[in-house]
Amino acid sequence: MADITIRMPEILRALRARENEMVRLLGKFVRCESPSHDKSAVDRMAAILAPEWKKRAALVRAIPQRKRGDHLRAEVW
Repeated sequence: MADITIRMPEILRALRARENEMVRLLGKFVRCESPSHDKSAVDRMAAILAPEWKKRAALVRAIPQRKRGDHLRAEVW
């Protein structure tokens, strides 16, 4: 527990430095209406999420669905 306590100020500084970027990305997610029953809307959200995961070195794969939005699988190692 002590290790975490010591690192908290460092973690907080790193997060504050990225606050504008995180808020912008969250806004992008929120503005993308994606009701579960609307396949095209859910697919549109997956198209926004996939590159964000890829930027973070995740292996990303879409799993096509016929009736509902495609599933997005992101593997982080």
